[in-house]
Amino acid sequence: HTRLRTVTGVQTCALPICGLPDSVALDGAAFLAHGEELFRRLPVRRVRLREASRVIASLAACPFLAHIRELDLCNNDLGNGGVNMLFRSQHLSAVEFLDLGFNGLDDAGVRTLAAAGTVPQLCVLHLNDNDRVSRNGAKALAASPGLKELHTLDLSGNDVDDVGLQAILGSLAQLRTLRLASNRIGDGGVAALAESAVLGRMVEREPRLDLRQNAISPAGAE
Repeated sequence: HTRLRTVTGVQTCALPICGLPDSVALDGAAFLAHGEELFRRLPVRRVRLREASRVIASLAACPFLAHIRELDLCNNDLGNGGVNMLFRSQHLSAVEFLDLGFNGLDDAGVRTLAAAGTVPQLCVLHLNDNDRVSRNGAKALAASPGLKELHTLDLSGNDVDDVGLQAILGSLAQLRTLRLASNRIGDGGVAALAESAVLGRMVEREPRLDLRQNAISPAGAE
């Protein structure tokens, strides 16, 4: 059973078997104000930030980011501008997990991420439900030299088509989780997925494939 604790106004969650929490959720402004105390007192590795867009420039410059292994910025309305500021940061080198879902990004924002080179440890990336990430964004991810270690990529709820999917399958060789629901994947993309090594790793990890709300015909289903 889970206990809730409060440290300097920050909600944290600790399992009795672990003793100390390693995950916190707080406003971006609170992180800037209390980050030093937070990391001094707790072995935090995962941080979920709310209302981060208001202070994104200050967050990008904040050295406390260097302590974070998992950074959740889901639903912060960052937009392309916020992502551009974030990836100017020199303090993201330890981040392995990054959630940028529901942030109003399009291909330009994804290209910024792909070209940044500031997240060398990144292996889990969520870009779900940004709506406007298309084949060009997918191709930028595939071509990025800094994202070759990605093993989990969530592109559900976007506008990726067969060409974008084929680029990802051909370049991101470490993928074992790829979420594609609610895009524009058609029969050609499904055929490429069926023939790829990625599908085998996906099914081995989770024996369920979600391709709902795409453009797959009976031929693609076969």
